[in-house]
Amino acid sequence: MRMKLLMLLFILLFVMGCATFGIKKDKSECDQILESDGTLRATTDGEKVSCYRELAVSLAWISNANDAKDVCNDIRHLGISNPDIQYLTASNANLCYADVAKIARPYDQTICDNIQEPSLIRGLSGGAVTKDLCKKRVKNLEENDPRSYLGGSNNICSIVFIIPLLAFYIHKF
Repeated sequence: MRMKLLMLLFILLFVMGCATFGIKKDKSECDQILESDGTLRATTDGEKVSCYRELAVSLAWISNANDAKDVCNDIRHLGISNPDIQYLTASNANLCYADVAKIARPYDQTICDNIQEPSLIRGLSGGAVTKDLCKKRVKNLEENDPRSYLGGSNNICSIVFIIPLLAFYIHKF
């Protein structure tokens, strides 16, 4: 009985926590910020960059990679409309695409192709490195996906679990 109560409490807290902290689902949630005194104010473009990146990650988690890529693209466009934050938006858009590529299912390395070298400081921003690293990480995640343990080329299940179990069984019996 106690275990059931604890599970119920955990589920209730989990649901309340998700509702309290919330997963962003729409760009309109990034237009205003609730201040500590309870008033709403419009967000600056710099604040929208962070909010849009959170939104893209949230959308990628709820299996909406195309919308997440569009939000990453919107981050890049904020820099076009406001030259003061152009480098901030370029680097955050690149990081946004990298995050979405690693989260979205099925894995898609082509999302990493959206990573660009910012035109402000060519060669120093690491855009090319970020693109290559993004593709490498997505490839590693794809290869180590638990769904490939039993039948894929990376049959880690047999190496880690089945072979030692067979050896133990043969040794004991």
